[in-house]
Amino acid sequence: VEASALTLYLMQKYFVLLVFSVGTCISYSDDLAYNHILVSDQVIFGDVDQTSLKEVTAGQVPNYPSFYPVSSEVLSFVLPCLASRLPNQYQRGIYVSTNTYMTDKKKLEPYMIEGRLFALEKSVALDCTSGGIALACEMTHTPFIVLKVAESHIGEKIDFVKYSEILKTYTELGKVILSVLSEIGSNDILEGGTSV
Repeated sequence: VEASALTLYLMQKYFVLLVFSVGTCISYSDDLAYNHILVSDQVIFGDVDQTSLKEVTAGQVPNYPSFYPVSSEVLSFVLPCLASRLPNQYQRGIYVSTNTYMTDKKKLEPYMIEGRLFALEKSVALDCTSGGIALACEMTHTPFIVLKVAESHIGEKIDFVKYSEILKTYTELGKVILSVLSEIGSNDILEGGTSV
């Protein structure tokens, strides 16, 4: 909720063409390794349940989509930059975003389908901000992308002794974003014909 409100405020105050959501996340699926970056293909709300009130699916905000995909055009700028700087340290996947920091799989049981979270099995991460940002971007028709570093696996404690590795990756991710911004600027166009 706070992420959505803050993003909308910034969009009203400034001329925003593209939103990067960066930070750390918790790995939910076993294939997302510690210190790897998950590039969002889409974002889902993980603790919204309006199914008893409206004709919506679990995780869907009424009058809005069930999930929020990232545009292929944004990915076309981001993925080459990641491939050149962090070739073996990123993968594409899905963010399940919640209002609270999820550290226990039991809290997500209402959203399990055949033992899998929202029927998802691979490349799934949890965070607390990407859903709000995706919703704000949907409301304003602004492209977005989520790029976060997996700092632990759900149910496991964060290893602060090895946390310097996370910070190193985070620094490299910052350089990737700068490269992406430079690439978008030189192409002068973003999705929908919006001038950069």
